[in-house]
Amino acid sequence: AGRLLGVLTVEAEADRLLDENDLNWLMSVGGQLSTAMENTRLYSDLQQHGKELQKALADLKSTDTQLGLLKMDLAGREGQIDRLKTEIADGH
Repeated sequence: AGRLLGVLTVEAEADRLLDENDLNWLMSVGGQLSTAMENTRLYSDLQQHGKELQKALADLKSTDTQLGLLKMDLAGREGQIDRLKTEIADGH
């Protein structure tokens, strides 16, 4: 609130002055326009943040998959090391 979002230009016939009702109506319209513009900006920001979150989630899922594969590889190597230890201990 309190930020300038734009300028509303009003023209009237030369022989007609704007009265208080006109000014109230213009202020109401200006407020509604301001709210609509701010809502549009917020919606755009929300969409952008949503896209960023979707990408971050996809990256996290990819990292989790890679971590799972590395854990499986490590478990397999640990099994190989254990077998080699047993063979060495048994004198093979």
